[in-house]
Amino acid sequence: MMEAKKSYPVSYYGGHVGAWLCVALAVAGIMYMLLIRGGGTKSMMVVLFLSLVLGLILAKDRKAYGDEMLKGLRESMVCVICVAFFMAGLLSALLKTSGLIEALIWVMAQMNVNTGFIPVIAFLVCVLISTACGTSTGAVTAVSAVMCPLAGELGIDMGLMCGAIISGSIFGDNLAPISDTTIASSQTQGASVNDVVRTRIPYSIIVGAISAVLYVVIGLQQSSGGSAVIEGDPTKAKSLIFLVLPIVLVYYDAQRLGPGLRPAPFQCAGPAVQRCAGCH
Repeated sequence: MMEAKKSYPVSYYGGHVGAWLCVALAVAGIMYMLLIRGGGTKSMMVVLFLSLVLGLILAKDRKAYGDEMLKGLRESMVCVICVAFFMAGLLSALLKTSGLIEALIWVMAQMNVNTGFIPVIAFLVCVLISTACGTSTGAVTAVSAVMCPLAGELGIDMGLMCGAIISGSIFGDNLAPISDTTIASSQTQGASVNDVVRTRIPYSIIVGAISAVLYVVIGLQQSSGGSAVIEGDPTKAKSLIFLVLPIVLVYYDAQRLGPGLRPAPFQCAGPAVQRCAGCH
């Protein structure tokens, strides 16, 4: 007995090829904007909008296409991911004005370490920030503005420093329970955020440990052997609380309300907003 052919709500001119053209346009457009034009989130939104327009043109029934698009936008998962993405952007902006990066630089100055250890320190700083705040782009933006000029002054290979910053930021974003990446994974896989984080920890720890060792080995090989002379502002030390506060709030919410997306990102942002408001 022949199996019945699966039907779809929307059909396209060209069949499956027409449908995949929209996906190909989105992927190729995003890669072009990021790698060649150096565009940001707004550029990607334009590409995605053009992909939707192409789908509308290729759809045989445009009304059915519009209904399916609106149906997808009404999904609760989309709303959750959008809120998480919005909060990641908010925390990214707050990182720049909270004084947290300057506080970590001050701690590094007090350690008086060999310049060969600076890349692995940048890696660990990004791990802490991205894990606490749940944003990889925010950690990259905030830390690179300070650590890249510092690497230039100390004669550290810029490629090595950029690699440490990016990898550390992705490491923390992959594990943070308030990260839009983690929340999106839990929503699409039908699992709780706690389960997603717990299953990722062993793989992330192994890869992170190997990366940290390599940053130490390569950093020391390229180092001149002198100690890093860094000027730090001790008045920024109190901003280190922003590393601990998100973790405490997330744990508290998990114990009080159970696993899932909670208002912890909003609670984390609250004290930083008040601090920033008091600075102006």
